[in-house]
Amino acid sequence: MRGVDPGNLRPNIQPMANAIDDAKEALTSMLGKLGFEFEVEVSGDPGNEIFNIVSENSALLIGKNGRPLG
Repeated sequence: MRGVDPGNLRPNIQPMANAIDDAKEALTSMLGKLGFEFEVEVSGDPGNEIFNIVSENSALLIGKNGRPLG
């Protein structure tokens, strides 16, 4: 790389637990802007986590007749 001493480069590695927390926080922040109550549950094996959004208003995320939004 031009202008960078490769000997000074360190990988930006974040522990998996922090990455999961950060992802949950980002998801919570984005979904919070929709204005309904929900909870984000995390399950699954390490490296294969599943983020489940629990809400009485899940149709707002799923869309009409189960079609995804967008």
